[in-house]
Amino acid sequence: MYFIKKGKFSVHVKEDWVSPKIMDDTDKPAPVAVLIDGDHFGEIGMLFDCKRTTSIISENYGNLALLKKSSFLELSKAFEMFPSLLRKQTFKYDDHLTFWLNFEMSKISYFNNLSLQTK
Repeated sequence: MYFIKKGKFSVHVKEDWVSPKIMDDTDKPAPVAVLIDGDHFGEIGMLFDCKRTTSIISENYGNLALLKKSSFLELSKAFEMFPSLLRKQTFKYDDHLTFWLNFEMSKISYFNNLSLQTK
């Protein structure tokens, strides 16, 4: 997980999740967000032990701080609320994939009564 001390970074999400195509270097998806000083990224892979969900591209010179998985686990033991606070932050994302997943799940009655965190 990375914390931005200084700089500007664009967030890119692969748009075509339903019928993916092979993308070359010139077929870069448009940015869905911009991260600046004080922001962070990489928490989804750390929290859910999954592959990355976005590409982060530096737009200028930047300084980052790295939080390794081992340090994350130590922090989680010392501050039990730390992982749950990061999880809550991920539910605020509003990229096209998140919108599409929520839209599709709303079509299934079983999911309608579940909270966003459970889905």
